[in-house]
Amino acid sequence: MEHITNVLVYSNRCEVLDSHIFTIGDKGFPHIRLKFLYMFGAETLQGKQLELKYILPDKSYQVETISVTGKDEVLFPIHYSVFLIGGWTTLKITIVEGTNRITLDDIVIKTKKIELGKKFENKKIEELIQAEIISKTKEIKEEGEKQKEEIKASKEKVLEEIENKRKTLKGDKGEQGIQGERGNQGVKGDRGDKGDRGAGITSITATGDKVTVNYDDNKNTVFTVPTIAGRDGKEMQNLSYSDNKLKITMSDNSSKEVEIKSGLSLKKIFLGEMHIIGSSKDFLDLGTSNWKIIFINFLKQESFPKTKNAIIFKNDSNTYNFFSENTSKYDLAIKNNKITFVSQHEPIEIIILSVYIME
Repeated sequence: MEHITNVLVYSNRCEVLDSHIFTIGDKGFPHIRLKFLYMFGAETLQGKQLELKYILPDKSYQVETISVTGKDEVLFPIHYSVFLIGGWTTLKITIVEGTNRITLDDIVIKTKKIELGKKFENKKIEELIQAEIISKTKEIKEEGEKQKEEIKASKEKVLEEIENKRKTLKGDKGEQGIQGERGNQGVKGDRGDKGDRGAGITSITATGDKVTVNYDDNKNTVFTVPTIAGRDGKEMQNLSYSDNKLKITMSDNSSKEVEIKSGLSLKKIFLGEMHIIGSSKDFLDLGTSNWKIIFINFLKQESFPKTKNAIIFKNDSNTYNFFSENTSKYDLAIKNNKITFVSQHEPIEIIILSVYIME
């Protein structure tokens, strides 16, 4: 019972307190509550018969009879035919007692069509989507900045180690040459042979997380560079963020991009009544793998039929966040772009009313 229209009944008129415009196909079981401020000469109206005549926009009509359940008020559901076509429906209510008939002032019920292609407007859902986009964007930016700082610190540490190692490297001093025989005064002896030059750095190479320093004496020293591992175990080579895209380049030159989209569009997948009975059912093929968010509206029989809503967000890892009212008895799965209800405790007995996606 999503909406109750309250109507005050006076001796010569009916006053609608909270007029509402309904939509075609409304499955929320709207009701009308009549409150009699004028008792038409009776101490109580309980048990009195009311004739309800709905004159529809196409001039056809539906008639039903109900009994007043309270002393001065009655609550009854609006006839389902009102929600089959758009326009104004006139409700004529007559108090019937034997041959006596008292007709109340007309009550107008308004319905309208939902135009296909019209922008989807739901403030709560829009706020939820916007909050999720902001949260995901902030999370990705913070994680990206953290990893950039860790990579920068690792590189600086390795360069400092290489520089310190280079400063400690020094070639061995060459052997002193043989001193020449002392000649006659004025004749200088021969100069000794020059010693060999010490081993120096010839090249530096990088492979994976290893930095190798090669020396000219065919020796080398290997340093290990600390790296930040990706989700698939590969090493991260570079990280960049621009144009609403976060790009991660791995050591094998493969790359991954995460895109934050703000210009999503709404697409209708199903509108009507689809009965789901059983313990497991693939009930709808989305026809696309590009969806980001799914909205499902369904009817579940409890003490009386009640409308429920489910919202599913798809993450970049193809896992799903599921939000719904009272989902303890039902699990929802997406397999090969098909929506499946799987009951954990009892057979499924629901009616799917509408499915929309945002892509």
